[in-house]
Amino acid sequence: WGHLARTPGDVHVTGHYLGVMPTAAERALDEAISVPGGRQLIAEHTRRRWLVGALGEVSYFPGHTPGGTGDSLVVRAAVAGMGRVGTFSESNAVRLYASLVRELAGLACVEHAVTVPIGSGAGNLSIDQVAHALVVGCGEGLAGLPPEDRRLRQVSVVELSRLRAEK
Repeated sequence: WGHLARTPGDVHVTGHYLGVMPTAAERALDEAISVPGGRQLIAEHTRRRWLVGALGEVSYFPGHTPGGTGDSLVVRAAVAGMGRVGTFSESNAVRLYASLVRELAGLACVEHAVTVPIGSGAGNLSIDQVAHALVVGCGEGLAGLPPEDRRLRQVSVVELSRLRAEK
């Protein structure tokens, strides 16, 4: 139970639908990495169509210097593409998590990833479906990776709603 941007980690991850402006956790992450009162980076990239959101595509954004001011603990952000609205299924969630874990596992600077239950937003997958997709996708993503490419040691899933977090 907690806030994505206030949970310590090496990278903070959220999902992004093709062509959809950031809302919920993605917007909170955008606010955490953007200059207060300035343009929102993820929203700007979406508006300019630089951030596509194709299924499994991962885009990175710089965050804040560790130990800086404010309550954001985001030093780097990753946005994982979810494809078109209305097409995100449990099998797509497995593909997204597998792609994300394969990519993060090979980054020297990432041992701990923090994410939200991607795909569990209003009217989409249930928490049970996302939890299943997360476990299966992480397993598939790590399968076959040589030990030297397995730097990712921990994935923390945070949820702002206490009731959803308990589930």
